Amino acid sequence: MSPHATLEQQQAALVVAILDRGLDEHGVTVLDGLLSSPWQAGLAAYRNNGRATAQRALQAIYPVLRQMLGTPSFDALARTMWHQRPPQFGDLAQWGSDVPAFIESDPQLADAPYIADVARVEWTLHQTERAENAHADPRSFALLASREPATLRARLAPGTTLIASRWPVVTLIRAHQSDPPDLGTAAERLRAGAGECALVWRRGMRAELRSLPPEHAQWLRVALGGGSLQAMLDASPLGNETGTMTGWMADGITEGWLLGVAPLHDAEHASTHPTTR
Repeated sequence: MSPHATLEQQQAALVVAILDRGLDEHGVTVLDGLLSSPWQAGLAAYRNNGRATAQRALQAIYPVLRQMLGTPSFDALARTMWHQRPPQFGDLAQWGSDVPAFIESDPQLADAPYIADVARVEWTLHQTERAENAHADPRSFALLASREPATLRARLAPGTTLIASRWPVVTLIRAHQSDPPDLGTAAERLRAGAGECALVWRRGMRAELRSLPPEHAQWLRVALGGGSLQAMLDASPLGNETGTMTGWMADGITEGWLLGVAPLHDAEHASTHPTTR
């Protein structure tokens, strides 16, 4: 690097060196070759701190993934992510979305394909805790008595997400959250190839997780797509089961992911940001 390099160029070189990027054939960066011994020690401290910060950030987001991989492998994953896919924002809570895809592409984990889906659910839980605030509107349910189902929609909590997996992801996560981990049921469901639909939503300041039976997942999928209550009934594998949907709505009210009902095309429709995957 030229001694006349601009401040921006010098800062860019420092970032490259801290991330161990731009290494030559001897495993050093341009900046390494320009630093005397005390400055090299400082650079090493920055690097070590960066790696430790990466590990702590991802541990907070992916606690179950860390258990499944084991601490040494998880820490190696965090270091690789830090070097190859570093943060793009100052807020490290926004970093880590690439972890599920990275795991899915790792040939060493090809014999455990369920791990990537577990990571997807954990990332969704993390993101849901950052969803916008919204309040329940119990009085809105009075519309059910005066409006046709085709003119109403379910109003879901912001951040509500449905993740369909070929694997028992909710059972796996729950098993690793117990102390000590209770893996017997999870192992049985894995061997049976039992998939699960994971529902993630925010209740208060906490992200919640549960599995949904197929018919309930189908209703929620329609609701997430903005469909009417009538469309939800029509999509039910059980047929037009109004009584069963009443129970589904009661669960949603109790658990906090169903905030109310609203006219199908009201102005707030585009503001709740629920998703399905």
